Amino acid sequence: MVFENGFNQIIERPTRWDSILDVYLIRPEISCTTNSIVQGIGDYRGVILEVDWERNFRKTQPDRAIPVYSKADVLGLRNFLRDRYADWASKGNCVEQIWYNFRSIVHESVECFIPHNILKINSDPEYYNKDIKRLKSKFRKVYKKRKLGVHYMDKLKHLSKQLLAEKKRIQETYLKSILSKECKCWSDFYTYVKRRKGSRENIPGIKDGSGGLSQFRQKRLTY
Repeated sequence: MVFENGFNQIIERPTRWDSILDVYLIRPEISCTTNSIVQGIGDYRGVILEVDWERNFRKTQPDRAIPVYSKADVLGLRNFLRDRYADWASKGNCVEQIWYNFRSIVHESVECFIPHNILKINSDPEYYNKDIKRLKSKFRKVYKKRKLGVHYMDKLKHLSKQLLAEKKRIQETYLKSILSKECKCWSDFYTYVKRRKGSRENIPGIKDGSGGLSQFRQKRLTY
């Protein structure tokens, strides 16, 4: 249910001994700007979250329709263009008007005689590969069968742990691949941080291993 609705568990470090007792499910993940574990009472550690709350957390994405030309009604399209030819040829006193009329007729024919597929918005991070997408698909299939028996519930728990571990692994691999580019990594790294942080606040200067500002940041300040 958590994955199906797009939530993410933010806390990954233990809060009591080796166990994670605090579960914070946030959607989208970039709304959580920072999280930290602090010393609490006894052997229990507390959690501090900084979250960029929004009034309307459900963002409506416009549907994008893709025409499927291979399944077009060729006969209907041909007859439609022939019937509209006289209307198009008799109107227009300049090239711009003729082109506008022709374009309108073509657009109308595409809407009437060519089927469309709705393109789904891909919300996956840029570092997702085929393996983790295949694992997500397998997880969703097992999730739909979770009520059919204990076997599916056990398999669902196993896939859930495997998916979380794989997400963490490929994220670390992606960051290592970015930071391994000498003097060319900061633009990609800023893009990654901006995607995680959101666009409401500016990203502060990032320091390198010696404590100074990164070369990319220094160039921006110079410009």
